Amino acid sequence: MALTAEDVLYVEEIISKKLDEREKIITIGRSDLNELKDAVKNLIISQDQLTIAQFQSEKRLDSLTVKMEELTDAQIKTERRLGELGSHIKGIGKSIGYMLENEAYRFLPQILNTKYGIEVKEKILRKGIEYSDGEEDEINIICKGKKNGEEIYVIGESRSRLDKRDIKDIINTAEKLKQLPEFKANKQFLLVVTHYAAPSVLRYAELKNIAVVQSYEF
Repeated sequence: MALTAEDVLYVEEIISKKLDEREKIITIGRSDLNELKDAVKNLIISQDQLTIAQFQSEKRLDSLTVKMEELTDAQIKTERRLGELGSHIKGIGKSIGYMLENEAYRFLPQILNTKYGIEVKEKILRKGIEYSDGEEDEINIICKGKKNGEEIYVIGESRSRLDKRDIKDIINTAEKLKQLPEFKANKQFLLVVTHYAAPSVLRYAELKNIAVVQSYEF
């Protein structure tokens, strides 16, 4: 059967539509492919940036670790120096304490006599004490004396700077000495020799019946 002109136009129209649809599909496919390529490219860039950021973080972490180690070393050195300084200061304090005691041995007999009416009957000295329980103590200043015709023990400590704790210490020491027969039988005169005592400490010592002799009195 022969095709008419209308049939030919119809066929051409169908073919044209099919070609247009195919072109659209191809165009859409290319567009999706381009978007996919862009997404992959962006992913690669993001991954590279993440790798760089991770590397920088690791570098900072290494730097921080080094600084922490340096800080630890510095702290150890500081603590060591403070320990050495503390020992040095303690040594100086002991030396000053011994110097103060030595001066006190020379001048206390006269001060005790004129200020407190105590006649020293033997040399003032530093003495080690051992108690019945095996505990040992050191008395900085100790000697026998007489006051109003009655025998008395002078018991004292020397402190560069006097505080209330030192007053309590000498009271405790005097109480422990009463465990020993020779001290139990005699009265005690308690005193502290010092370079300096604050007014509040002097009042506290007076309240506790502790005599305070300051080095300027020598």
